[in-house]
Amino acid sequence: MNTRYRTTIEPMQVNRPFADFHSRSGVTKTLGIVIVSALIIAYFAYVSLTPEIGSPDESRRIKHPAGFSIVVPEGYQSSVVIGDARTDDSIRCVPIKVEGRYGEFTVTRYARPPANEKMEKDGYVAGTFMGQPARELILLGDSKKNNWLRGYIFERDGQTYGVMLTRPRSEPITGKAWTRYVESFRIEPAIKFKYVTTLPSMQPAR
Repeated sequence: MNTRYRTTIEPMQVNRPFADFHSRSGVTKTLGIVIVSALIIAYFAYVSLTPEIGSPDESRRIKHPAGFSIVVPEGYQSSVVIGDARTDDSIRCVPIKVEGRYGEFTVTRYARPPANEKMEKDGYVAGTFMGQPARELILLGDSKKNNWLRGYIFERDGQTYGVMLTRPRSEPITGKAWTRYVESFRIEPAIKFKYVTTLPSMQPAR
């Protein structure tokens, strides 16, 4: 007697939770790659669209009455602070259009030289400025502002000066472009003010 055998192949059962996990894992990984790629592209686009600062234009040099000057970068506006025996003289330059990016370029003539202990605490080390001895500071700022700091404190003609540059992390401040502005510092003849007091006339009115 012939016996026929029927073979039935059952479809393989896939563990659904296991398959869902791998599916979600793949989607998450792909999404992570997309986000990282987008951030990298955005960063390089931001840097490339940031206008490169040009060379110092002497017509933009601003002089402080106390006897020093700097060249104000294009796109920046400046303000002059006149101190006295107790307060500092300074020239402060800030971008005209901030657009969420912080930056500042300041030159100060100190009324009282900063103490060595304070400079060391702030991170200043022995260095040079325009070929002469100075205290130098180059570091990344705090995580909130995320800025580069570049500063110098030095003596010229018996006076103590400070130059400080603050820029976003995406814009290097140790290159030639900003160095030309930092080193645009000059000693100038001080302007002596004459104060004239005019007393009211004592002649009787007619």
